[in-house]
Amino acid sequence: MPAIREIRYAGVFPDAELEFRDPRLPVQVTLCASGAFVPGDADSSALPGARFALVVRNPGAAPVEVSLIF
Repeated sequence: MPAIREIRYAGVFPDAELEFRDPRLPVQVTLCASGAFVPGDADSSALPGARFALVVRNPGAAPVEVSLIF
């Protein structure tokens, strides 16, 4: 599987957004991630978990079949 040519990152703790860019991709793919963070509560903020959301958009007019592996 070839590597993605470019990944754009935008983040403000504890959130991050990664946009995967490659002219070989027929769709636009973005990964939104968020970690546990409760101001003033170190125990809750240290929970070993995160939320991930993969967003796929088809900018074209033709249908595209997409499979995601994460």
